[in-house]
Amino acid sequence: SNSFCTLLARRRPVAGADTMSDAPSKRERPEAAAVESCAMTAAAPTAVAPVETFRKNVMVAVINQRHEMLLFQRNDREGLQCIQGGVEDDEDIVDAAMREAYEEAGIVCDGFDYLECERMAVPKYGKRGPRFEAELAANPIPTVTVDYPLTVVGELPIPAADGPLRYRFPPGACKAWVARGIVGQEQRCLVLATSDGDALRARVDLSGKALQPREFIDCVWFPVSDLARLVDAVPPAKREVFRRVGTILGEVLRPEAIASGNDHVARFSRKLHNALKALPS
Repeated sequence: SNSFCTLLARRRPVAGADTMSDAPSKRERPEAAAVESCAMTAAAPTAVAPVETFRKNVMVAVINQRHEMLLFQRNDREGLQCIQGGVEDDEDIVDAAMREAYEEAGIVCDGFDYLECERMAVPKYGKRGPRFEAELAANPIPTVTVDYPLTVVGELPIPAADGPLRYRFPPGACKAWVARGIVGQEQRCLVLATSDGDALRARVDLSGKALQPREFIDCVWFPVSDLARLVDAVPPAKREVFRRVGTILGEVLRPEAIASGNDHVARFSRKLHNALKALPS
């Protein structure tokens, strides 16, 4: 121990050992060898495992009355995905999800305060912050009633035993994030439900006018029950997340989920089914 090494170091020098030539060998002075060994041990650097950070991200799963999810073809043609985006430090998941739904697809929810949401989040983006007021003037954020029903059901209940939805950036991708120690994204999923998917689809705007460059070129309603076979059409890094989201959505859409022993899952399933059955306004 360190205290033992200290005691050894304080011992009186061996008689006649005041010069290098007369110094006894370490074999003759075992305590000296012990002191040196302790010093070497103390000086050795301690290996610290690097901390891996995952950026908070929200996926927006829009479900219609036919139990279909709205999927989008990416502009870079790398596959299909849901609306998604980063959650800023001062945003909650609903603010982030509704902001992304409007920015990427022009989807709006009646009664949601988009102006407050955008004022809070957009200035964080250097490329858009300085032009924020001008962009709002050119593309006003909707504050009027929309002509399709859309309900914020809530965050998809992820079984705690399965851990968070995470994926790593592909090698060589997202270099700016990796340079900051962020190795991937932790995906949360907010579910929106509409009882009139056709009306909502007709209002989807993929022009990119909503405060950011165009990200998608097309969208389609796809059965939740068949999402598993679409995994190969999803960007590789996100396939496991996509598979898990599809599986969990399939479970909560089953009528039996309403009677689940898990109160949180049952409440979520009941709210989802009620939103899907609501008559269009």
